[in-house]
Amino acid sequence: MARSVSSIPSFGLFGEKVGDEIPDFFHWETIEARSAAYRWEIASHRHPHLFQVLFVKAGTAEIRVDAKTQALAAPALVFVPAGRTHGFRFSDPTDGLVMTGRVAFLRLLGPSDTLFLALQRPGLLTPSPAATDQLTGLADQMLASQANSADANGTALRAALAEAWLRLAAATREALEQPGGSSALVDRFKALVELHSHAHWTVQDYARELGCTARTLARATQEGLGLSPLQYINRRLASEARRLLNFTNANVVQVADALGFADPSYFSRFYLRMTGVRPSTERQGQTLGARPVGRC
Repeated sequence: MARSVSSIPSFGLFGEKVGDEIPDFFHWETIEARSAAYRWEIASHRHPHLFQVLFVKAGTAEIRVDAKTQALAAPALVFVPAGRTHGFRFSDPTDGLVMTGRVAFLRLLGPSDTLFLALQRPGLLTPSPAATDQLTGLADQMLASQANSADANGTALRAALAEAWLRLAAATREALEQPGGSSALVDRFKALVELHSHAHWTVQDYARELGCTARTLARATQEGLGLSPLQYINRRLASEARRLLNFTNANVVQVADALGFADPSYFSRFYLRMTGVRPSTERQGQTLGARPVGRC
């Protein structure tokens, strides 16, 4: 007999009380870190205010979401929206990452954002070898960042890495589920932006990595996104900056540093140009009616 919704336990993170808050707006850990303690099986449960994305890099698993059970083999991405009943049985061992985020983060994105849309329904997909390598590289950076001190600057960097990883996962899902929606070149460009936006690559740098000319890239992004490559890059940075200013305790200088701006005053001018408000004003919570920076 199926269990009633009221009988399914609700947790913050699995095994922790619902009232326990994750310390930042994101939490990540290896699959082994929590699952091995439960003999690689996570019983059915719910997170009322948290969403999760699992990345299985090596191993196999059974995934239960609501009343549906599916088997998977690595590599795999699993999307679990907030409030959905889910459970896992992993092979021993399984290598991968579990990313958890607060629903409040999604509310700031808005319903037209690709990441918001990707986390509104469950999903199980197999990323391409290139996407797997990119997801692995960012996951390694996130796990390494946990060794940093817990100061505000470190918090901003970790939040930036978490959002970049989530956006890469969402872009991977969008490319697989809507193969005709945008060109492969645009999908590859968006994935590269998640990896290199903080290094402030030029449009020519992206074109070189993609094996095309800057003009070809510009034509593809204009057709697929309605934006030039530089407009997309700048909107992506401005959106990330806005969320760091709202979701972390980092000051303007620390956010600028986390996003790769060597000069805080240049970052302030960039933010003012992109959003119509100064980052110091955003940080003080005085921008409830500020103009949005647009979808990324």
